[in-house]
Amino acid sequence: MRANAVVQQAGLRVLGGALLIGAAGAIIGLAGGSAEAPFAPALVSGQTPVLADPNAPTATVLGPAQLQFKVSMGLAQQTGQVPDRVQCRGGLELRAGQTQQCAVQASGRWLSATVTAVDDRNIETDLGQTPIPDPRY
Repeated sequence: MRANAVVQQAGLRVLGGALLIGAAGAIIGLAGGSAEAPFAPALVSGQTPVLADPNAPTATVLGPAQLQFKVSMGLAQQTGQVPDRVQCRGGLELRAGQTQQCAVQASGRWLSATVTAVDDRNIETDLGQTPIPDPRY
């Protein structure tokens, strides 16, 4: 299959570069330049392009450091004080209902905190009131 046929089939427009086309006619890469597409093609060697629905919901994932910062700033806004430290077990997918366990240190004491994604931008932090041992995460 010729490169032009693959480009037309995938609905791509290549700008100042060259598409790398595999033996089976699949797009396997782009050398220089850029490409525009109405759908995002999956560039997989040896397979036909897979077109993703551009209207499909995508989830943002906060890494542990980003989540810790967001929890710290949120608590500072709520209480007027910035926590001494915040530690989280991992990151958090910003999709309604997703949760992550964190620990917040304030005035030398650690408190548990459950962080819940409200939507794709906002989180809610439920801060425990009973001191906990130093977190191991």
